[in-house]
Amino acid sequence: MLIIGIETTSPINSLAILEGGKTLAETSACGGISRSTLVMSGIEALLKKRGIKLKDIGAVAVSAGPGSFTGVRCGLAVAKGLSAGLGIPAAGVPTLDAMAMCFAAGTALDKEIYVCPVIDARKGEYYFAVYRCRKGKINKLSDYAVAKAEKITEEIARFGGEASIIGDKGAWREQKGKFNVPQAATIALMGLEKIKTGKIGMLNPIYVRRPDAEVKWAEKHGNAKAAN
Repeated sequence: MLIIGIETTSPINSLAILEGGKTLAETSACGGISRSTLVMSGIEALLKKRGIKLKDIGAVAVSAGPGSFTGVRCGLAVAKGLSAGLGIPAAGVPTLDAMAMCFAAGTALDKEIYVCPVIDARKGEYYFAVYRCRKGKINKLSDYAVAKAEKITEEIARFGGEASIIGDKGAWREQKGKFNVPQAATIALMGLEKIKTGKIGMLNPIYVRRPDAEVKWAEKHGNAKAAN
């Protein structure tokens, strides 16, 4: 089955086309105001590069967040559009899970290690979760959350205090290596597994924190109601 992976939650958007777990083509680009246009043109370019027709795509997987609110909404919108237009299944993959899995895939040792992916949530806070990795598999130990660096350190301490911190290079602690941002190919692999096992669910965003626009709207209308 051909599956498209979409990752738009980070500053660097990525796309990938996989078949049978093998990456056929992938690309990445910096996000912008017109993310949906960037994503669709990227998909078109990848299909053309491999000589694949859009109607041959059998599934789509998308990074569901947390991350950029605009990016999360854009990715889900494109995935829903492809799913409805082509009549194919679509799976949402938590962004932090994908980052942890990408890390775990490179550490297939027969011992348990801990990893904490972090995503810059602005306002001095970071989205995060703690995972246990072993033999290329992950087990999420904490809920998706948003907090300041010191609180994240406290959370890690609950699991022994030692964990590899991974994330975009500007977030919290400098991290070098290839696991800095979520990858569309990993999103596709994890989405395909969900589809195979029938654990697709609804394509809902994982925001963790309410978007500023919603908070401001609630404050404005809440104040208006109070005044009445």
